Amino acid sequence: MIEISIVIPVLNEETFIIKTLNNMQKNEAIEVIIVDGVSKDNTVQLVQNMGVKIIKLTQASQVLQMNQGTLLATGNILLFLHVDTILPQGYDELILNSFSNSKIVGGAFQLKMDLSLFSLRLI
Repeated sequence: MIEISIVIPVLNEETFIIKTLNNMQKNEAIEVIIVDGVSKDNTVQLVQNMGVKIIKLTQASQVLQMNQGTLLATGNILLFLHVDTILPQGYDELILNSFSNSKIVGGAFQLKMDLSLFSLRLI
């Protein structure tokens, strides 16, 4: 049974996509949906054999990509992920534990930037 559907909108993300997907624990309760917005690089080719669902759109629109991913999702919980985001170890258990409380309807992970730009550290 799929519990968490991870929707990742992508556009020319060959630099990040493999690292992001390799970081995720393999778990039968998680489905990963890549929604491509007309990439001109090798993003789609790189993920074709990684056990993820792939949707190829005819236009680039992050909102449209997230909406299309949501339509394909079968999980009870949706996680929208930027392709350059690395999830923490045990993210799936953290999510499932949080949503076991019926008063919780959404959430986010703590953010840490892996860049030295001061302006990004302010986020």
